Amino acid sequence: MKNHISTPWFFLLAIAASMSATFSLQQNTHALVKPTLSASVDSANIQVNGTDVIESASGTTDTPVNVSVKTNNRSGYTVTVSSTSEEIALTDANPLNDTKISSIGSNYTLADLPANQWGMRLDSEALYSPIQPRGHAKVIATTTAKNDTEETNTFHVGMKLNSSLRTGNYQNKLLVSITTNPIENYVELGNSYTLRSTFSELIGDRVYNIKHIKYSTQPPAKNITTATIHNDDVSEAPVLAWWDDSTKTIYYHSEASKIYLPERSMMLFDSYENMEDIDLSPIDTSNVTTFNQMFNGDRKLKKLDFSHFNTSKVTNMSWMFTSCESLEELDLSSFNTKNVISMNLMFAGAKSLKKLNLTSFDTSNVTGMQSMFKEVRNIESLDLSSFNTSKVDDFYNMFANSYDYSNPTSTENKLKTIYVSEGFTTSAISSFINDSVLTNRTGLCGSNGT
Repeated sequence: MKNHISTPWFFLLAIAASMSATFSLQQNTHALVKPTLSASVDSANIQVNGTDVIESASGTTDTPVNVSVKTNNRSGYTVTVSSTSEEIALTDANPLNDTKISSIGSNYTLADLPANQWGMRLDSEALYSPIQPRGHAKVIATTTAKNDTEETNTFHVGMKLNSSLRTGNYQNKLLVSITTNPIENYVELGNSYTLRSTFSELIGDRVYNIKHIKYSTQPPAKNITTATIHNDDVSEAPVLAWWDDSTKTIYYHSEASKIYLPERSMMLFDSYENMEDIDLSPIDTSNVTTFNQMFNGDRKLKKLDFSHFNTSKVTNMSWMFTSCESLEELDLSSFNTKNVISMNLMFAGAKSLKKLNLTSFDTSNVTGMQSMFKEVRNIESLDLSSFNTSKVDDFYNMFANSYDYSNPTSTENKLKTIYVSEGFTTSAISSFINDSVLTNRTGLCGSNGT
């Protein structure tokens, strides 16, 4: 075995880096959205003197490899490592030597590695795992968001050797692959002006002609005139709209599964006077901070489905349903109102409302409830037991109803009971009565909890 001592073993491990960034090509005039990706590996070649390893006390060696990555891709990146081929052993460059330094077959600590075998581990792991062949790469790191500064991800190559290994120049190659994670196109609806002007152009008239707004799961036929209604500054795919004059319907469609509403969604569908219904099924409201006047003046609107709405960032809901005179039921139990500050005139003039579900309302930060339920004439009972009004400093005309002098016996004043809890306090104002809070609510009869 003297030749094993006098002649060193050399191990060369070449590490190749592969980088790829996914991108999406937008339709027609839309821009190419291509994430940037920069990456580097600090050890392109790992060289180990086998004699030094064998003569060391542990007979082992551990070499860290640092992979640095930076990307603006909003869904992050993934780093994987594998052999460049099916061969996972270190083999001698001399074809006459069929001895190999095999990959370990299961997980070991460095000290417990079998002799003349190698493996790898993450920086966060204590155990070395088998080298993976190409097509079965080990994930080194994966992220879910862009990183503005370079991040370093480390993995280790370890081996244990003894003097039974034949002299040679053992080699293999590892492939470090860095890819941006796939992204779904971000699509944001245009603001109220964009919608109104585009719809008017499609119709050839004002938006009061619209009776229905419906989402289409299928794109329009090629012979149909379309227009785009997305925010072109941030959207990565179009939202197409088209008009069906026979049914007075605006249809809209996008290849994206979600269409985000803009942060400031005030007056988005304001004064669509003849609109009876609107399909909001693909709409994501998680970015919205203001809904004021969103459906204001939609006098013929009959139904709305808010079951999937995320209102956690909304601070302004004033005038949201003002003068929605045809709405008879409104279920807002899905609303998160913890950050809402203004609810002024929120339901004012919704004369036909008979059922109103506000059981989820957290009003602990609301300061304004002026005319909130003014002219809500057909509801008999209001359950405001979840309301905390400790910060409200404006209750003016909150429940007020106009008196019909031409018809003193009018039944359009059906409110009988208002249920509140101890959280409904008027401590932030000097006078509750003088603010005309209950003007002309002559039908209130009171009961336990009112």
